Amino acid sequence: MKNPIVGVGLALALGMAQPASAALIDFTDGGWTANNPRLFGSLSVTLEAFDTDGNSTGFTETGFDGDSSKCSPVGLACTSDGIGIVDDEVTFGNGEKTDVQRLKVSFSQQVDILSVFFLDLFSADSTTDSPAELAQFQVNGTGAGGGFTGTASDTTGLFEGTILNASPLSSLDAFTGVTSIEFFADTAKLTSPDNTDFALAGIRTASVPEPGTLALFSLGLLGLGIARRRKEA
Repeated sequence: MKNPIVGVGLALALGMAQPASAALIDFTDGGWTANNPRLFGSLSVTLEAFDTDGNSTGFTETGFDGDSSKCSPVGLACTSDGIGIVDDEVTFGNGEKTDVQRLKVSFSQQVDILSVFFLDLFSADSTTDSPAELAQFQVNGTGAGGGFTGTASDTTGLFEGTILNASPLSSLDAFTGVTSIEFFADTAKLTSPDNTDFALAGIRTASVPEPGTLALFSLGLLGLGIARRRKEA
């Protein structure tokens, strides 16, 4: 390579073009009220809560009251019982998404979500009423959405939701290229006071390239092309 500047620039660009680290965004560590947004590596995460009128409101972090041995295998601290609204959970209501309690998690860059963790999301046989509890989601404002039905019959209600166990689900790409995701309980006008609610416990994201490093990578490829042309000349 005849041009040392191009060589240095290429090495720098290729060396820096690494993906952002995968992260477990833990909503059970009790630190969200004091610190919001929070940084996970280079990823900034903002948590918002909305009431049944669609107005911004506070969220809660009550003390954990389940079995902590359920949490450690998936990496959750379970210092708190996750994120709720008004009480310790996000509760169902009547109408559309904007008519019920709702949590919104926003990311400073696009992420691919591997899974979402909930607490207090129970199956039908663990409550006095049927059906099982339902946590619904929608990505990127008006994007794809779906729901997760509780399966736990213990006192913790830990549930890990992925694209594979989401039902209903509007798109298999729902967890790809996510800039925001909203969580809300059942909107099917159920009248039972025991159905349906949940607490948001965590989001696990995949490694994704950062926009800045992608630009550097492109610069590196450009430098490589220039170097090759000069060598051929």
